[in-house]
Amino acid sequence: MPYNGEFEDEQDLINILNRINYKVNLENNQTTNIPPNVLFQKEKEYLNPLPNKLLLESYVEYVDVQTVPPTLLVTYKGNGYSVHDKFINKRVKLIPIDDKLYIYYNTELIIIHDVTNKKFNYDFNHYRAALGLTIKNEDIDIEKVAMENLELLDQINSK
Repeated sequence: MPYNGEFEDEQDLINILNRINYKVNLENNQTTNIPPNVLFQKEKEYLNPLPNKLLLESYVEYVDVQTVPPTLLVTYKGNGYSVHDKFINKRVKLIPIDDKLYIYYNTELIIIHDVTNKKFNYDFNHYRAALGLTIKNEDIDIEKVAMENLELLDQINSK
């Protein structure tokens, strides 16, 4: 309403907004008594650079969100990739970049897997921790059982 009839097209409106923006950025702020543009220039010194373009584009192109099942394996291209058992029933993000699969919980990177053709891609520590939750017999060497089971899975993977 204040500019009713003062501009004829979008470009006129953009020019008016640019003039207002320029004027406001040169005036002292009531709280800081410093122009916003001066504060912005100072703040820019402390900003980190953006990651490289390839990394940024990969976030936009393909982000898959999955709930972690009791098997600990989230699926990417038909193959399973493990996460720690503390993420069971939690939603994680899978972000493939080149030949790596980055798995995040919220903003925390929890593991990076190599993308493979194997059906099961367990991290040894994930598998061992999960076995520790299911095997309660103290006489059983969980580390040994984990190693043997993963070797069997590797045999399945190579078929």
